[in-house]
Amino acid sequence: MSGIKIAFISLGCSKNQVDSEKILGMLDLKYQLTNNYNEAEMIFINTCAFIEDAKREAIDTILEMIEYKTKGKCKNLVVLGCLIERYEKEIIKEIPEIDLVIPISNYSQLKKILTNELHIDVICDYGLKRWICENNNSAYLKIADGCDNKCSYCAIPLIRKDYRSTPIDELINEAKELVSKGVKEIVLIAQDTTNYGYDLYGYYALADLLKSLNEIEGLFWIRVLYMYPALLSKELIVDMSELSKVLFYFDLPLQHGSERLLKLMNRRGTIADFKNKIEFIKSFKKPYVLRTTMMVGFPKEKEEDFSDLLELVRESRFHKLGAFIYSKEEDTVAYNLKEEVDKDTAESRYNQLMDLQREISYLRNKELVGQVLEVLIEGKENLVYRGRSLYQSPEGIDGWIWINNKESIKIGEFYQVLITDFDDYDLFGEFISN
Repeated sequence: MSGIKIAFISLGCSKNQVDSEKILGMLDLKYQLTNNYNEAEMIFINTCAFIEDAKREAIDTILEMIEYKTKGKCKNLVVLGCLIERYEKEIIKEIPEIDLVIPISNYSQLKKILTNELHIDVICDYGLKRWICENNNSAYLKIADGCDNKCSYCAIPLIRKDYRSTPIDELINEAKELVSKGVKEIVLIAQDTTNYGYDLYGYYALADLLKSLNEIEGLFWIRVLYMYPALLSKELIVDMSELSKVLFYFDLPLQHGSERLLKLMNRRGTIADFKNKIEFIKSFKKPYVLRTTMMVGFPKEKEEDFSDLLELVRESRFHKLGAFIYSKEEDTVAYNLKEEVDKDTAESRYNQLMDLQREISYLRNKELVGQVLEVLIEGKENLVYRGRSLYQSPEGIDGWIWINNKESIKIGEFYQVLITDFDDYDLFGEFISN
């Protein structure tokens, strides 16, 4: 099988991406990765099933890849991940063209499965190595899997099960391996990063992990995502402010601005407590970023609840905000809630929210004009370089910084950039020095 071409499609979130990189890390180097599905002799699809749109995308991708199996060189179509974990029997019954399905709960047996079922040569067990593409300056570090929060609308505990932290020593070894491959920024992810370590050590250990990561030579930035607002302590904020490599970037998915809706969602914490923490972050008199996620259209959401949401957004002035419309998921508590919000109303509220955030983002970006930011250069399009600073997470989810420059500079290096212009989501600047 030497030289066999493998295509790997990873759908969904960054947690899935890490899973995909660990599966690819198991393969012998003799296998060739390809994006040409016509040439692929084996196609893997790592699926998502978080909300209805994600499930639809997964099914559409499977059906598309079946065409390549019919008309191309593909001999084996393998589907794994969240969709299989949740609907394994249904997928096997409804889509017999799939050659092998692998639920997440079987990842511990991946070495045996790949060897026995697909006759693939693997070099290690799942999780021991990761495949990182060349010139990848940033990498995700998944510090835990599963979730204990049991939000009433969320299917993640049904798919990923209870919260399970990865020990600090294993994460440090993984981070060091990533840095040895040229990674400059480590981005910590989990369903809830603030819950890290409690199941292993009996206390919340995210600060301990950050302190250990901060000591790794060659690592420049550490960014934390998915912090549950109720578990963000003032002690953790202080620790983050004192660690030189940890960015003062707070991704706090609040979900709503109405206390009544938060209780229906089974979300812990109060709006008052959240506001208090924001003020504490601001008190450090250093650059900071506030990012959140909001949901509209949850069952029983009334106009006054939505008004509370808009008011919180106006007051908090989040630098970055993502939003989504409630998706009804079977087997969740919210699935049986009455007084559903009709589609048109939900879409209207979503558009109003995003229009408001666009205005706030525009003004937030305007405040940065004239400032000099440390920017990691990640690519080039014609003569225009693009990069990220404290204010931008990977993959463009927070926008980009665009820099015109006639002289050649190095991708993957840090430069000082003077911000000269802006739009709703992106910044524009010129190089000062490296």
